Amino acid sequence: MASDMFECSFRSSSLQNRSDSMLSSEESQDLLAPPLNTGEGDARTDDDAIGPVDSDLLNTIVTRAVKRAIEPLVTEMKFLKKQNIALDKKLSSVLAKNEAKDKLLKEISAQGDKGVQDLNKLMTSEGVKRLKIMCLRNLDLKAKNEGEVEMLKNFLELANENGWIVKTSATAEKQIIQNFREKRNYLKAQIRLRVFEDLTNKTPEQAVELPKTIKFLRDHLGVTDLSEDCLLVLYHFGYVHRKYLNRKVAPVSDMEKKIAKRAAENPWVLVMERVTVDRETRRDYTTVKERFLGLLNAGHDFEPK
Repeated sequence: MASDMFECSFRSSSLQNRSDSMLSSEESQDLLAPPLNTGEGDARTDDDAIGPVDSDLLNTIVTRAVKRAIEPLVTEMKFLKKQNIALDKKLSSVLAKNEAKDKLLKEISAQGDKGVQDLNKLMTSEGVKRLKIMCLRNLDLKAKNEGEVEMLKNFLELANENGWIVKTSATAEKQIIQNFREKRNYLKAQIRLRVFEDLTNKTPEQAVELPKTIKFLRDHLGVTDLSEDCLLVLYHFGYVHRKYLNRKVAPVSDMEKKIAKRAAENPWVLVMERVTVDRETRRDYTTVKERFLGLLNAGHDFEPK
């Protein structure tokens, strides 16, 4: 019996010790755990731990970041601006030379053709219009060569038949021929000048319409719309100069080099050859216009040779 009492006493003591150990463990865990947020005024958030944000410092950081991001763009814009200024100077020089040549041409023509009557006094309005169109269709001919002599002979016969000549005489016919040569040279100089203006500092969409060139030619011919034939001449001229007579584009193939050499010798001969092929094959002017736009979209600058 004494042993039973001892066993009970021993078990009771063990249970008590276990309970005390568990309590001590729980108390230890409570001491290690973070304090609970009870919603009272002494509660702290993560933002409180970081501290208040300095708005001036934030603005400075953002400003510096934006500046670093746009610096390459600003540098590129400055470079492009310098390029445009240089191109403008070159174009101005070319245009000035063309204007000087045009003025000299007029002076020489005036000196050589003293006493030549105004074409409007020699021919009817229809006759004047036909002669101007004939000038545009034959910009490659040289004065007094066989092709020009034959063409003018046929034109004068047609003019007499249709009553386009106000007063028929040998003197009048001679003066009509002199007017034809003068106007042809004038057209060659003016078309060149205006095409160069249309090709410089314009977007491809603007340049491909040749606005200044087409306006000039409409006014010169006295028409509201240019014919298919006239547009063929203008677009082939623009294409030849953009591709073969451009200092910014070097010919690559042997064929391109050969064409570029011919274009440099006499661009109008090459232009009118191409126009003749399109006339004979009945190819619409929009074909060469699309090819012209392709050159413009290639992104090369234009500097005439």
